[in-house]
Amino acid sequence: MSAPFFDDEEEWDEFHELEGFPRPLVKMSKRARRARWLGGLLAANAVFEKSLKGALNKTSGAVAEAFSPKRFEGLSPEAEKAQIVLAQNDIRQDLEKLFQSTQGFVDTGKRRAAGESANASMSEQRHLIERIFPNQNDRNRYRESLLATAIRNQESRETRIRDTKIPLSQQVWKTQALSRGLVDKVINDGLASGKGYRQIAKEVRHLVNPGAPGGISYAALRLGRTEINNAFHAQSIADARNQPWIDHMRWNLGMRHHVPDECDEWEDRLFRADEVPPLPHPNCWCYTTPEMPDWETFSQNLTMGVYDPYINQVMADWDKNVAARAYVFRDFDTGKEYAVEGPEWRVRSPEDYARNKAALERINAVYPELHGGFYGVSIPGQRGTTIDPRSTEELAEAVETMAKKYPDVKLLRLGFGDTGKDYGITFCSDPNGSVTVPTKWGTELPIPNSYYSRIVLNQDMAKEYSGWWEKAKSDEMSRFHTVGAASQPILSTYYHEFGHAMVNALGNKGLPDAKPPDMITGVQVNRAVKDAWKAQKTSVPYKEWIRNNLSGYSFQKRGSHLLDKDEALAEAFDVVERLGKEGATPAEWALHKLLTDRYKARYG
Repeated sequence: MSAPFFDDEEEWDEFHELEGFPRPLVKMSKRARRARWLGGLLAANAVFEKSLKGALNKTSGAVAEAFSPKRFEGLSPEAEKAQIVLAQNDIRQDLEKLFQSTQGFVDTGKRRAAGESANASMSEQRHLIERIFPNQNDRNRYRESLLATAIRNQESRETRIRDTKIPLSQQVWKTQALSRGLVDKVINDGLASGKGYRQIAKEVRHLVNPGAPGGISYAALRLGRTEINNAFHAQSIADARNQPWIDHMRWNLGMRHHVPDECDEWEDRLFRADEVPPLPHPNCWCYTTPEMPDWETFSQNLTMGVYDPYINQVMADWDKNVAARAYVFRDFDTGKEYAVEGPEWRVRSPEDYARNKAALERINAVYPELHGGFYGVSIPGQRGTTIDPRSTEELAEAVETMAKKYPDVKLLRLGFGDTGKDYGITFCSDPNGSVTVPTKWGTELPIPNSYYSRIVLNQDMAKEYSGWWEKAKSDEMSRFHTVGAASQPILSTYYHEFGHAMVNALGNKGLPDAKPPDMITGVQVNRAVKDAWKAQKTSVPYKEWIRNNLSGYSFQKRGSHLLDKDEALAEAFDVVERLGKEGATPAEWALHKLLTDRYKARYG
C-alpha cells in the first residue's frame, strides 16, 4: 500500500487518526525530511562559526597590535626588519591561542551535532517509539538515554564509523601548522622583497580576516564544518546499526552541492546500515536517514520480543547514566553536607548553583539598570528546584550579543517567570508611551514616555534544558518555529522576544520626542514580504510561497496566509540573527532588514 506525503506532522497525525493509516507507512516529503535532519546541524554550525569569527577578530586585533606603528616608529630599515621578525614570533603565539580556542569550539559543535542527529532519528521514528512505549514516561526515559549516550560517546563512535584514529587535536595541529606556514611565507616573502611593515601587516591580517576567502579563516572554518558534519553523520549511522528494526539507510544529497562527485552517484541510494560509507569529502552536507520497516513485520517482531535485548539495554543505560542517584550537596551558607536523592536536573549541585550565579553576574553587568536585577534563578545558599545552568548560560550569551549589537533597545526587567504555555512574553509600551508592569509580575511601574520593555522567559521549561530542547525541536520540525531554533532554544527565544522589544524601541506617534513615525505598520510588513516574492520571479503563487518562507507562528492562525505583524517580525529577526542571510528565507531577510533599517534610522 503506497503512503501519502505530508510536510506537516500535525497533518500526518490527523490523517492517521481519520484514515487509520499505519503511522510508520506515512512518509514525510523530502523537503520536510531535510528540514528535520539539517535544521539542527545548520544551527550547530552557525554557533561554531559565530564563535570562530569572534576568535578570528581577536587574532586580527592581535596582528594589528604586533605591527603597531609605535613599535616601528623611528627605526632604521635593518631595525625594522628585526622588529618584524619579533612580531612574527608574537603572531605564532596568537595563532596557537586561536587554534586552542578552535578545538574547544569544534568539540562543542560535535557534541551538539551528535545530539541533534539522535533527536532527528527519534523524531523520524516517533510513531514506532510510541508503539514500543505506550507510556509517556517510558518514552522520555528512552529519549534521555539515547541523547545522553550520543553526546557522551561521540568521539569513540565517530572513530569506529569513520575507520580513522586521527584525533581532533591532531587535525587541529595540522591546520595550525598550515596556517603558521601561510603567515611565515607572507612575512618571509615580504622581507625578501623589501616590503615595509605596513604592507606585510595588511597581508597577514587578510589571512586572518573572517570575511576573506582562503587563508587561515577558511582553513579553520573548513576544519570545523567537516568535523561537526562527520559527527552528525556518524551518530545517524550508529543509531541505525543499534536499532534492530532498521536494516537500511538512504543517502540524501545535501545543500551547497554544486560540483558533481560521489554524492551525486549515491543520491537516494539504499545502503545496509552496516555498510554506509563516511562522508566522502570536506564540507560535505549529505545526510543519511533510516528506512522505516514494514509495519506488520515490526509489530510481529515487537510482540515476539525480538527487540527486547536492545530496549532493555537502552533502559538500563538510563538507570545507570540519567536516573536519580545520591550525591553530596553542600549548603553554601552553613557549609553543611547532606545526601540528596533525586534527578540531578531537579536538585542542583553546588557547581550548578555557581554556574547560575556567574551567568546572572554576566547579565546584570550588561543591564545594571534592571529594576530589581535579573530574577527567577536560585543562587548559592538555596536548596531545591532551580534553573538548569545551561539555560542561564545560554541566556547570558544571548543577552550579551544583543546588547552589544543593539544598545538602544532598553529593558526594564528581565528574568524567568510564569508564562503559561508560551516560551516567553514581552511587555511593551502602551499607546501613550508608558511601560506598566502588571501586578501579577510585581510592583506597578509606570514610566511615562519610555522606550523600555520587559522580557520574561518560561521558568518551568528552563528548569530542564533537554525538555525545552525537545519541545522546540517538535515545533521546529512542524515548521511552527524557525529553522535551527531548537539547537539553542533559550537563545532563539530571547532573540525572538528581543525582536518585540526592538519594535517597541522604535517608539510611536504619542511620544513627545518622536521623530517622523518610526513604527512599522502591517501594511509595510506585507509590502516587504510581497516585494521579496516579486524579486524571486517565481511561478509559485504568493499564498503558497509565503507559507513556505515563514514559520507557522508568523501568521494569524495555522494554515492562514495572513501575517501577524509583530510575530512575523520577531520570528524573522531571530532566524537572521542566528543564521545570517544565508540561513534565512527571502521573506525572513526582508522583514529583518525592514526592522533593522528602521532601528538604524532612529538611533544611527
